[in-house]
Amino acid sequence: LVISKARKMEENGTNRVYKVILIGDSGVGKTSLLMRLCKNEFKSSMTATLGVDSHTKTITVDEKPITIQVWDTAGQERFRSIAKSYFRRADGVLLLYDCTYENSFINVRDWMSAVVEGAGRPLPTMLCGNKFDMRETSARYGKKCVSTEQGKKLAASTKSHFIETSAKLGTNVSECLNELAKLLLKAEDDEKRENRNVPSKINKPFQLTGEHPVENTSRTCCS
Repeated sequence: LVISKARKMEENGTNRVYKVILIGDSGVGKTSLLMRLCKNEFKSSMTATLGVDSHTKTITVDEKPITIQVWDTAGQERFRSIAKSYFRRADGVLLLYDCTYENSFINVRDWMSAVVEGAGRPLPTMLCGNKFDMRETSARYGKKCVSTEQGKKLAASTKSHFIETSAKLGTNVSECLNELAKLLLKAEDDEKRENRNVPSKINKPFQLTGEHPVENTSRTCCS
């Protein structure tokens, strides 16, 4: 995984900053989850996001301060092209579906494909089954709901991490971001480790072949 160039370190050199994109179908509770996360508030009626909105949250993971800038995107079809333009600058993904609405779950794979297409690479992804607190009641009213097992199976098949959340109750809201932050830290550390293991290219000296010296034509980055 390649961490986005848009991510930077704070001036004190200790606070890592990551950009996370919050995606999923319209109505799955993206803005409600973000408001619960950032302001510990919940409103039963929320205005649909138009375009992209952003909020910043600083958390502590393994005694390290982590700043997460979350881009809340519109789920309506007409705004998806706008959301895609943000994928290439993102470091990670919070992908939500509604446990009480099967179509939002079916569309998860389309969202994942859009991320890879827009970012040009897979991104650390936390798959969130939101509104799980309403699943039992919705099922009694005949709605086709998404089980925990279905969510886990999809996450495993797409190499994502999985959690069920309730923006209404606040259940697992902080946990979903904390777990994603751990993935981002690991991805960055793995990248640094890989870069350290890449052998540097150093020009070899002239080699004599017959009567004439032959120069190594390879070039370094500073040639």
